[in-house]
Amino acid sequence: MAIRHEQDGAMFLLCAFVLMLLTVVNDILVNNAVMDGVLLFHFGIFTFAFLQSALLTYRFNQSFRIIKRQREMLQASNIKLRTQEKLREEAEQESISLSERIVRSEKMETIGLLAGGVAHDLNNILSEAVTYPELAMLDLPEDSPIKRPLELTRQAGLRAAAVIEDLLTLTRRGVVAREVLDLNEVIKGELRSVAYQSLSEAHPRVSVITELSPDLDRIEGSPAHLSKSLMNLLSNAFEAVSDQGLVTLSTRNESIEGRELFYSEIADGDYVVFTIEDEGDGIEPDDLDRLFEPFFTTKVLGQSGTGLGMAVVWGVVKDHGGVMIDILSQKGDGTRFEIYLPRTLQQMPKPERPVPFDRVDG
Repeated sequence: MAIRHEQDGAMFLLCAFVLMLLTVVNDILVNNAVMDGVLLFHFGIFTFAFLQSALLTYRFNQSFRIIKRQREMLQASNIKLRTQEKLREEAEQESISLSERIVRSEKMETIGLLAGGVAHDLNNILSEAVTYPELAMLDLPEDSPIKRPLELTRQAGLRAAAVIEDLLTLTRRGVVAREVLDLNEVIKGELRSVAYQSLSEAHPRVSVITELSPDLDRIEGSPAHLSKSLMNLLSNAFEAVSDQGLVTLSTRNESIEGRELFYSEIADGDYVVFTIEDEGDGIEPDDLDRLFEPFFTTKVLGQSGTGLGMAVVWGVVKDHGGVMIDILSQKGDGTRFEIYLPRTLQQMPKPERPVPFDRVDG
């Protein structure tokens, strides 16, 4: 296209030059009386100059158009390159994030199995540490000087046994006996439990409100394990609030298109979502990545928890269909945990009717 424009311009200039040359020849012939006519030299010069100016103007316009088109092409190329660079960076970041999630999950699995490997043996030893003081105290008078040390030994053994129980919960992964259940009823039952009453008495200025969906779908799970996880989450929430504030428990149904949560991605599907939110101080960003590691705690180890509570929550939740936990927390603004449990279309079994005492044989 550019070559053709160059050829057209050259022909245009040639025609103008020939026209000017003809006017010169005309004037020579007229001046020498070879022929009659009008002198046209000045007209030829003016015409040549005019046509040359028009051609230059046309050339400049063409050059500006070419420069503008090239600039637009360069801008489009730059936008394409920036887009590709952004996509590459996002892909690299996603790859790094996926690798970190895999490493984190494998790390928690390994630590959990390692910790649980000694749990059974320790449990046998502790059973003696708890039983023998109890037997010894049976034969001691009330004023015996060794009765209190024995009682303290027994209580220490019971606390250690609670730690072992959490370890055993981690090691019993994948063998949870499941049944169709209503998560609302599990929550209500835990709020009536002795453990919750003790927790509430220890934190009298912390209030719990519930926002439970009345048409909540059913799930498949273990009521005992879910109750254990709920109590661990409640304990953490109460301690996070510390002085005075609210802890909110809520449930809802949610249809989800696959998206990324804090720790991993969640697949498309219908879920029952349990949420616990507190008005505490929030979690430090550096602690979020280690929150579910066994024995990780921001508290004074041995005075308030063992660092196994959230590890148990992670293990139980993962055992309920590979579901996920999402965390929203900012230092100073509280913490929100959301647990996604896949719903089931199965119906809850009808409760068995008790047999009257007078019909019992024997």
